[in-house]
Amino acid sequence: TMDSAVCGSAIKAGLMHPNGGQLTLKFAGSSEISPLTALQGGRKFSSFVFVLGAPVIASISTLHGPAIGGTTLTLKGMGFGVTAADDPVVRIGATTCAKTTWVSDTVVTCVTSPGLAPSATIVVTARGESTVAPSRFRYDGPVVQSVTPANGPRAGGSVLTIHGKNFGGHDDDASVQIGSSPCTSVSWLSDTSLVCTAPPGVG
Repeated sequence: TMDSAVCGSAIKAGLMHPNGGQLTLKFAGSSEISPLTALQGGRKFSSFVFVLGAPVIASISTLHGPAIGGTTLTLKGMGFGVTAADDPVVRIGATTCAKTTWVSDTVVTCVTSPGLAPSATIVVTARGESTVAPSRFRYDGPVVQSVTPANGPRAGGSVLTIHGKNFGGHDDDASVQIGSSPCTSVSWLSDTSLVCTAPPGVG
């Protein structure tokens, strides 16, 4: 156990263990590696093995966005990499962000990919170390704004055009029900438009 470690002018607490005459330092999320001096019981050490810990996520600018994606998240914390070459990656659930941009060791941004998950983990990976954010991201649910025509024959077969938002992508298998009966066919046109063939029904 150490007394203190000095990185430049900043003093950071941590753990140090003997390692063949050297000391191993692990600072969660820290990417400062020089100059550094450690003091233990008045003895000064100058030979170290550095172990950079997993990223630390302190805040995320927004935690929801449309199903079509395109929401920019700003993640703040530490340990995101010393340079852009450290190539941090952000994932929402199992899907990698459409674009992740390294800004600094303490800031990365992520542009979300399309998705429909009501609650998805946010994971940052840098230098092979991953951290799950304490908060989760929510894709906004579908909203119906208009349906045309508003009525049709009881035998069904009317082709309805549904306008709204957050209908997802082409491969998201959108479904539509009229009452408790599903439409006999549904065609996705865009994140804001669906076409549905009405089932037989009464009411």
